[in-house]
Amino acid sequence: MNEYPIKRFLTLLLRIYIGITSKIIVFIILFFSRTFRGQLIQDIVLKHIWSKSTSLLHKGVNLNFVTPTALTKYRAVTFASKEPETLLWIEEFPEGSVLMDVGANVGIFSIYAALARNCKVYAIEPSLLNLDILLRNIVNNRVSKLVTVIPLALSDAAAVQTMFMSQQGFTWGGAHNSMGKNIGQDGQPLNAPIESSQLSITIDSLISLFQLDEAKYVKIDVDGLELLVLKGAKNALRKVNSILIEVDTLHPGQDRAVTSVLSGLGFNRRFKIGNINLTENQIWDRK
Repeated sequence: MNEYPIKRFLTLLLRIYIGITSKIIVFIILFFSRTFRGQLIQDIVLKHIWSKSTSLLHKGVNLNFVTPTALTKYRAVTFASKEPETLLWIEEFPEGSVLMDVGANVGIFSIYAALARNCKVYAIEPSLLNLDILLRNIVNNRVSKLVTVIPLALSDAAAVQTMFMSQQGFTWGGAHNSMGKNIGQDGQPLNAPIESSQLSITIDSLISLFQLDEAKYVKIDVDGLELLVLKGAKNALRKVNSILIEVDTLHPGQDRAVTSVLSGLGFNRRFKIGNINLTENQIWDRK
């Protein structure tokens, strides 16, 4: 007997059940929220959702991440498997190093660097939704004195610019946003993006204006705008020991342009860390 159609049928029933149940729950919450007591009930439900967290143990380091949504849960449970090269790179840092995490998202790598290597971290993240989770994660892991949140977008100029947020990324833990131009990680325009007006600044200006400590390690993951961040950081990067930068292979000319900038600043590209061959996450070390 072929079990495949049966599995498909059961999966379909499960999806229908979840869909109907979700709509009923939403209806009940909305109905009761019309009254003050109902609003109090809704507050209790929301507080319960936001109190959900996921605890992990990685190489002797205890971590606890807030996981109120499926996406934040995914980021937590794939902590060790999604970007193992990034974790290995962080583990190379000398104790007490300074890391600039550009595009920190909800802070999983910022927090790991703080806990595993006692790093001072500048967690730079412009998404107002992600900042909510980032702050909660910092508090949960008790690294407030080590991780500084910088709620700005980095670019090649200090300006008021339009931030474009993808429909799928407009949620807690979301990604695929861009500043100043409507462009996705692959270099193509985002489809019907959500727009907001926000501040951008260069790394060089940020360090000078706020007298930040010199970062010897820089991680850059800004969904297709990596080159603009590099152009605004040429002074700062001359003092950096190592850079981890995400470069999408589908973005036309991005790899060549990043290579030109970093080679010109005296960096050599590393093609392997541990047993992992480096592809989109590139590591560049000072010569």
